[in-house]
Amino acid sequence: MEFSQEEDGPMSQVHSSENGGGVVLDAAALDALAELGGEGSDFVQEVVSLFLTEAVMRVTEIREGLDRSEYERVLQAAHALKSSSASVGAVEFARCCGELEAHCRSGEDSKKVRPTGARAVAMYAEVQEALTALLRES
Repeated sequence: MEFSQEEDGPMSQVHSSENGGGVVLDAAALDALAELGGEGSDFVQEVVSLFLTEAVMRVTEIREGLDRSEYERVLQAAHALKSSSASVGAVEFARCCGELEAHCRSGEDSKKVRPTGARAVAMYAEVQEALTALLRES
């Protein structure tokens, strides 16, 4: 299976301008994931499905952690999402999660944690939409 940046498919979706405007899914990252699974495998679909199941819980942790100013909770969820989202091609979302993790680790006040967390939550909605469309197409 090879993923390409088609004009109107899930691989062509772009984050909203408020979320940086980068591509939602990186075709090269998904191609690398497909290579791991081998030809004729449902590996990508299985990994993406697992990601979607886990990510919604982690995003809820971020949202609730921000609401309660529980930055350690936000940090843990952002850390978990950082690597898993990169593996399914959500590279910009992974970068945002990395920024959020760094802000939480540095002990910075809510001036940076809250807006970065809100952006991560909003970006996840775009990632979820694109990955769901990808699953429907495969």
